[in-house]
Amino acid sequence: MSRGWLQRLVPRGATRRRLFVLADVALLLVAAVVDLVLWGFDPALRISPGSVPIPAVLITTVITFGAQLWRRRYPWPCYAIAWAYAVGWSLLIPYQPFTALLIALYAVARRRALGQAVLALLGVVPVIAAATFSTASWHPTDAAGVLVSVLVWCVLYGMVWTIARFAWSATRAAELRETARAAEAALALSDERLRLARELHDIVAHSVTGIVLQAAGVRRNPAVGEDQLRGSLELIERTGTQAMRELRRLLGLLRTPEGDRPGASLAELDQLVELTEACQIQVRVHESGEPRQLAPELDHVAFRVVQESLANVIKHGGPGSTVQLGLDWEPAQLSVDVRNQPGDGPTAGLPTENSGLGLRGLRERLQAAGGELVAGPDGSGFRVSARLPG
Repeated sequence: MSRGWLQRLVPRGATRRRLFVLADVALLLVAAVVDLVLWGFDPALRISPGSVPIPAVLITTVITFGAQLWRRRYPWPCYAIAWAYAVGWSLLIPYQPFTALLIALYAVARRRALGQAVLALLGVVPVIAAATFSTASWHPTDAAGVLVSVLVWCVLYGMVWTIARFAWSATRAAELRETARAAEAALALSDERLRLARELHDIVAHSVTGIVLQAAGVRRNPAVGEDQLRGSLELIERTGTQAMRELRRLLGLLRTPEGDRPGASLAELDQLVELTEACQIQVRVHESGEPRQLAPELDHVAFRVVQESLANVIKHGGPGSTVQLGLDWEPAQLSVDVRNQPGDGPTAGLPTENSGLGLRGLRERLQAAGGELVAGPDGSGFRVSARLPG
């Protein structure tokens, strides 16, 4: 039986376990007394007391009901003990014990699959036959009495078995719900980790790459003028400030369930272009159509498309590269097109190997937003084209 109500009433820990054990012992004690009371005062037993092994009945009763304390862990061995106890005494004397087998039957049907539960139910058929034979042998009766006896036994065992199966189904349903919740939580965690990884990649790929490029340029040019040095330092400061602002927002996502999800947007496009041009890359921006306010998530995705594309130009195109950045505001979608022609080669001192994580992240972003991404070589350069709804 379900013990949920009892679990809510008693404290947790060792006290709860002790109370459950005491309750179980009390249940088995009552069941044993019921057996002894119902059948121990049978007139046939009192006719010749010397022929009835009363101590043997009491000893086997203690053994059988004591074994049921382990029925939850070992349901089948406990069932077998109760079965032998019921059949044996029913055939030997007019003592027809049944409560131990009811408890054991419930344990099997409650904790085992349908096939084993049905097998346990079929196992009571010999018990019913033995009880009926004992009744007819010690108390002669007509066919109607035998039929009533059989029906009573069938109803009794059938009710216990049915209740146990309902309990098994409820437990399985609860386990499936818990498994589904765990799977959903794991999937949500995986999605969140992937999203945060994309955000971190975007911050590092563009901002930090720009900082490193500016610092490397100053270090490798001994004749750099004071004005140029000041300009590079100012650009490094602005870029670092922007990166720190985005990192703080990212940390906010980790600290709170929702956080500031939208993040950077196309409103910061001019700043992005300025940083890219400071790396000796020429960026030409072309807009067509009527610009409008996008949904925050879509605005953020569009910004990341441009940011990742320009970061790849800085990293792989090198100084002297040219970029054509197109924003086409169509009635039902926004098209972002970034094409570049390389300059003098990859930026010196920067890693140029391509992991593919940036473009993979962009595709995942676009797919989640209901858009699409096409990226690949375009003549001697590279092209990234994205379409977003809205």
